[in-house]
Amino acid sequence: MILNLMIGLLTPPLGMNLYVVCRIAQIPFWESVKGAAPFIVPLMLVLILITYVPDIVLWLPRMIFF
Repeated sequence: MILNLMIGLLTPPLGMNLYVVCRIAQIPFWESVKGAAPFIVPLMLVLILITYVPDIVLWLPRMIFF
């Protein structure tokens, strides 16, 4: 769920994190979008992977609690 929210905060036009970075760094919005764009595809692939193969993220809790 957190990964999904992070992707939502990084993608325009509603990417609130991008607007914050633009305001702090005093750079144009599209410059920050170009900087974040290469990370969106791998994040989406990881989200798909952990959604459809839950054993990837559940192996540690299973080792600790079972």
